[in-house]
Amino acid sequence: MTAQSIVTYSLKKVSNDCTVHRDLLIERFYSTFTSCTSGVAFLKRLRSHGHGPNKIMVSTEDGRLQLFNPVTGALVSAMLPLPKHQVVEELAYNAKDGKMYIVLKSGDVLVLNTHSHPFRAVEVLHPPTPDFKVVCLTVMVVCIESTEAEGGKVEDTVIFMGTSSGAICVMESQSLLMETPIQAHKGGFVAMSCSCDVDPVSSRLHRTSRYLVTAGNDNLVKLWGLEFMPGQGGWTLSLVLVQNIDCMGSPSHVAMFENIVCVTFGEYGLVKMFRLAGLNKKDNRSELQGLYVLLTHFSQFDHSDTVTALDMCPMINIFVTCGTDGYVKIWDTNNQLIREMAFGQTVHSVCFANNRGDLLIGFQNRVLLVPIIKYMPQFMLEQMSGRMFVDEEQESPVEISGKKKKLW
Repeated sequence: MTAQSIVTYSLKKVSNDCTVHRDLLIERFYSTFTSCTSGVAFLKRLRSHGHGPNKIMVSTEDGRLQLFNPVTGALVSAMLPLPKHQVVEELAYNAKDGKMYIVLKSGDVLVLNTHSHPFRAVEVLHPPTPDFKVVCLTVMVVCIESTEAEGGKVEDTVIFMGTSSGAICVMESQSLLMETPIQAHKGGFVAMSCSCDVDPVSSRLHRTSRYLVTAGNDNLVKLWGLEFMPGQGGWTLSLVLVQNIDCMGSPSHVAMFENIVCVTFGEYGLVKMFRLAGLNKKDNRSELQGLYVLLTHFSQFDHSDTVTALDMCPMINIFVTCGTDGYVKIWDTNNQLIREMAFGQTVHSVCFANNRGDLLIGFQNRVLLVPIIKYMPQFMLEQMSGRMFVDEEQESPVEISGKKKKLW
């Protein structure tokens, strides 16, 4: 059913004298983006960073992983189901070479070529030791400004990984070398992401990121700047600690854009935000290291149970969370709740479909689409009315490799 569908409910009130029937017209605020063969476990918007159309990744409880076009909801390509004992815990996507890196429950990383349909396995990366298992991944596009003698401007897509021992390593990079892992956290990693900024002139997202954001079970969230030094055969990458945030609890998800860091605390249902001071856009350092402001809200606005997902939409300055309490909640950059949607059952995942703020929600065995006009307050829609958003590109499905056959 479409978002404009009208559902009629009939209520019956019985009194001593008579029975009264009253009809209510309720407008459904969502439509079905796509249906799945089993429950949706994981949703993620895969940004291409200028290398083709963006995609929506859907992972389901039966081990399937599929890529959909964010405009039409059509299937682009897919992976044959994983064995049930192997569950997708985290992934990263390098659109430049079409590789997808999937963190399995075992700690191995499965590398796939997404240019074929179904995906083709390239290799499996095994941790060197049991305490060096990969926990999380993030994709970061970096730009190195250098002289002509040093090779000029260099842009590279870097896959960072966080391990169970709390170390940061570079898993994949064409131009950069990290000589030794960085011990980021005393405990293991729980989450990792990179910052996102909006160009004030073009009102578009920057392709490159300035900061790496990490979260560990040592109750700390850390902000890292990147420094590059020319070396033999390429560039040497080092990480510089810019900000250290004591969360007073173990975080579960982290996201950052501009100078706002949003942190969730899974089993407690809490959503916290920190506004960082003194970030220098020229050298990726903080002029006032250690200075940040905790942004608060009334505790009754938090989730009443575990937070299952977090995503951000920098173009319109909002974050979204969902949880096992059945709620999807929209937050502004002051950490104020601006809208909540109740689904009555656990919502396992949520992400934004595009830069204009349309929402995708993984609920039961469907991915639901909630247009921004259905959840955003009127005054915020009016503030956005003058902005120009670039439409997502449509993409044709990848042809099935080999003979024509039904995959499932």
